[in-house]
Amino acid sequence: MKLTPFRIALIYLIFAVVWIGVSDAVLVWFTDDVQQLSGETIQEESIRSSREGIEIPVMISSVPIIVDDEVIGIYAMYVDLSEQNQLQMQISDLLVKEKQARKEVEQSKLDLEEVFESAPSAIAITESAAHRYKMANPAYMKLMGKENLVGHTIKDMLPELIDQGYQHILDHVFHSGELYSASEEPVMLSSSETGALQQYYLNYIFKPLKNSGGEIHGIFIEAIDVTEQVVARKTLKASLEEKEILLQEVHHRVKNNLAVIAGLLDLQMMDEDNDVIINHLREAQSRIYSIAKVHEAVYQEENVVRVQLDKYISMMAISVSEQLGYEEEFDALTKLAAYICDAPVSLLNMIDESRQWAKSMHGLGEGAREMPRNKTVCQYTILGTETVEVQDLAKDDRFSMFSYVQSEPNLKYYLGAPLIDPDGYAIGAICVLDYKAREMSEEQKKALKILSTEVMARLELRRQNKELEELNSYKTRLLKMLSHDMRSPLNGIIGMSGIIKDELKGSDAEMYELVDIMEQSAFQLNHMIDEMLSYTIIESKGFRLDLKPTPLDETIDQLKKLYESAAKTKKVTLKLGLENIKAPVLLDTEKIEQVLGNLISNAIKFTRSGGVVSLSISKNNSEALVIKVSDTGVGMDSATISTLSDDKSRKHKSGTQGEKSSGIGLSIVKYFTELHYGQIDVESEIGKGTTFTVTIPKQSD
Repeated sequence: MKLTPFRIALIYLIFAVVWIGVSDAVLVWFTDDVQQLSGETIQEESIRSSREGIEIPVMISSVPIIVDDEVIGIYAMYVDLSEQNQLQMQISDLLVKEKQARKEVEQSKLDLEEVFESAPSAIAITESAAHRYKMANPAYMKLMGKENLVGHTIKDMLPELIDQGYQHILDHVFHSGELYSASEEPVMLSSSETGALQQYYLNYIFKPLKNSGGEIHGIFIEAIDVTEQVVARKTLKASLEEKEILLQEVHHRVKNNLAVIAGLLDLQMMDEDNDVIINHLREAQSRIYSIAKVHEAVYQEENVVRVQLDKYISMMAISVSEQLGYEEEFDALTKLAAYICDAPVSLLNMIDESRQWAKSMHGLGEGAREMPRNKTVCQYTILGTETVEVQDLAKDDRFSMFSYVQSEPNLKYYLGAPLIDPDGYAIGAICVLDYKAREMSEEQKKALKILSTEVMARLELRRQNKELEELNSYKTRLLKMLSHDMRSPLNGIIGMSGIIKDELKGSDAEMYELVDIMEQSAFQLNHMIDEMLSYTIIESKGFRLDLKPTPLDETIDQLKKLYESAAKTKKVTLKLGLENIKAPVLLDTEKIEQVLGNLISNAIKFTRSGGVVSLSISKNNSEALVIKVSDTGVGMDSATISTLSDDKSRKHKSGTQGEKSSGIGLSIVKYFTELHYGQIDVESEIGKGTTFTVTIPKQSD
């Protein structure tokens, strides 16, 4: 092939265009040897070395030069791919990092959702000024008594809260950005079982949520149901107040009975010539004086069930915390502190004079559970009442040498709030930590301070409940002591009364009757002591059945001895009968005697002169014991009958001749009957009388 001027011009033109359009190397090569040229375009990557010996990645493109349908040569382009490859590597690395970051964010989201879902406290998140639920955990939905809250507004789903003013509170939090919290707040909520409104007591916090631009977009809600603790505390207090009244009543009744017995003894000694009898009477009087001394010593206090306890200090708080264990409610508060402060580590620490002990931990292993006090940051937090922040532990001379700052886990940031008890003592701190230096917002600091108050409220509530339980236990021990110290001399009086009656029988009817009245007063006082002690033990759930063969004929004889005199004094006929039962019956003898004694005593008390009180004991076809106590007394209406089994409705009603009543006898009857798996039925009519029927199934060992 020959190169004509036209062909040469065309080649230069192509060369110029390619040279001008490409910034890298361009090579044009042509030849007469057409056999070497295939006419195909070739493109491939390769490695070339520069003059300096550096290997450079390049893209080689070879394009045929065709003139008049003939390939007369080729031009080749060399493009340096170094920057392009480096850019692709950077993009690839960024994509990997983005994927890892997305994965970590997703895992954090799952972890947070797991904390919310498993938290024992009720947690929800609302969005927008309409307070539409974005999230609500199972505990929250159970507490509110509603399901499927997400996507709906509080106003639509929980109108009962709106009626109680919570719309205004939520609006204030959303628009002002201020935290709102309450402790033991009474709230009316729908029961998850019945749907009816009932009162709960809640500790709760409303925290505004802000986006990256600082705009409030929702509210974080956390509520803890403390109804059980509050009601238990109030019940215990009410119980103590009631027992105070009962004990004061015992005080007056004992004094009256002692006065009666002492007066009878004085009368008898004045008219008695027999030295033996006089000595017996003096012995009895000595025993009365011993009872009086014990009685007055016990009742010198203004409040006989109050115990003066020493104020607990920080060491005691740690002891109490250790006994409580790692409870879920405190773990939830610790996790909540980490969430609110966006920190990976949070601790609930108790501090004494030499050590720090973590009651609850989040984000650290068990190795951090306990450490010397002088190696802690919280030792400085408990010196004041406000939060303490250390933005970089490594730069603070007080902490920079601590092992957990210099090496694993390499903690850098600390924010702590002291736990202040009601007496103003700091017993520990709740704190959050981070692996990087940082600074918390004022809202986060305020939130942690609120959480510290919540933790202390829970610890204090536990302490108060324990103190009330100790008071209740002390009261029980007190009554047992009274029972023992008063019953012993009373039994002596009863015994000596029997001796005196034997000596007076047939000689002095008037004195015999006086001694008999004295003996019955001692019996009644003994019975009253048994009654009070039984009721106290019932309330402390301290009774168990002691089943043994019980000869009911002997029980009948004992009841006659105890109540025949009282019936005779009121001129009431007492009939006690046992129907076709000869063999002993398996029962708790003492408790059955108290059941029968209380029913007979009540029947006599509310029956007028000339009336009849009867007791019959039989068995039905299923071998169950059927006890019937009937009277021709004043009777009761249906409203009174319905309140007999309700301790809260118990009334202290006087008998037909003004006999006093503690009102606890029927409570004892009910409890001891139920202890035998029995039941009580009452039939009564005003002015005609009452019948109590106690049915006790056959007992087995």
